Amino acid sequence: MTVEDIGAIIAAAIRRSEHSERARAHEAHRRFTAAAAEVGIEGLTAHSCRVGLASELTRREASTAEVMLAGGWTTVCMVAHYSAGATAELGAVAKYL
Repeated sequence: MTVEDIGAIIAAAIRRSEHSERARAHEAHRRFTAAAAEVGIEGLTAHSCRVGLASELTRREASTAEVMLAGGWTTVCMVAHYSAGATAELGAVAKYL
């Protein structure tokens, strides 16, 4: 067995792992959306819940760290992205309108 063979085996294992994770994530998404539809909420996704969570926590003036923890985000950029609408509502312009 050569170094190239070992590299090819590792690369194949990584591809399988990534595929399996994507498949699991897709299945979880499908099940969540189907469960929401069963109770009469069409079009609800886990992603839309996380975005809504970020916005609502921001409106309630939760800290960035609290929003990151609640949503499972590891970067401030993602919290800023998903809570941008709520931040604008709380900003300087909102105070004067």
